[in-house]
Amino acid sequence: MVPYVPRLKEDGRRGRYITPVDAERLRQHLPAHLCDVFVFAYDHGTRKGQLVRTLRRYVDLERGVISWPPTECKHKEAHTVPLEGDGLALVERLMTRPPLHCPYLFHGPHCAAGAKVSKEYGCVGDFKRAWATACRKAGLAAGRKGGGYTFHHTRNTAATNLRAGGMDEGDAMKVTGHQTAHVFRHYDLGDVAALRARLSAARARCNRGTAPWHRWQPLTRSAVGQFLHSSCTAGDCTARAIRNNACRSYAEPLAQSVEQLPFKQRVPGSIPGRLMRKSRALAVHPVPHKAGLAERSPAAYTPKHLAKKMLGSRSALPVSGSR
Repeated sequence: MVPYVPRLKEDGRRGRYITPVDAERLRQHLPAHLCDVFVFAYDHGTRKGQLVRTLRRYVDLERGVISWPPTECKHKEAHTVPLEGDGLALVERLMTRPPLHCPYLFHGPHCAAGAKVSKEYGCVGDFKRAWATACRKAGLAAGRKGGGYTFHHTRNTAATNLRAGGMDEGDAMKVTGHQTAHVFRHYDLGDVAALRARLSAARARCNRGTAPWHRWQPLTRSAVGQFLHSSCTAGDCTARAIRNNACRSYAEPLAQSVEQLPFKQRVPGSIPGRLMRKSRALAVHPVPHKAGLAERSPAAYTPKHLAKKMLGSRSALPVSGSR
């Protein structure tokens, strides 16, 4: 019998986007030997260990690419990144008159002949402390526990910027080195500006052509009563018309207003659907005069009474004043 082992709760953490303003502040406070590493990672999203272990023989300036062998990549597959713009200019500058005793593209502050290099981070070495110091000097939080920036957030930033700039998902994955679309979408934080524009356009399409009195609330009995009260004022129809042929005065405009509702609110089984059918029927066949109605005052046919007559006793709509 297998014992029960409770599972630990794991939060689906997502990275952070380094804004251009914060990136510039970080670049100003980083040591000189880390500025080039940060700028390249910010634009291309290359992993930290893979980037700082780049050898000069991986660079092909004639083709304008950097090709990492499978042994230098996390998934043991070759990774090739094309160079252009600032990235190409940065690599060309680093390839000009490099130190002959060091085979790496990026160099640390203690780069010297015979110096011991890190197996994981090459000549640059581990720079977690230098990163935390730069964040503190820039007035930014550092580390995941404090809700601040880490160097790995450059991958989130590059993936987000590439997709926001219009690059296809497959092409962006080739630049950042992601193997699956699921992981890449986890790093892509989304274009917030484009999402805001689409949200505004969608709300504008939904609100176009709708009446103000039911734009932000469903069609309730109190709303129908307000509509009937505005349609049957003293100046619109006389007391005799209200008494003998009251339904015709509001049936047609009520049917037109219900037709302006969204389609899902006008299905046959819904309350607005029953209102529309009854209003059309009353417009064609008004309620006949009954005995005893002539003695009743026009106040007997108040908007609330007419709305109740149209909706019927089985209506689930709330009465006026209820919520």
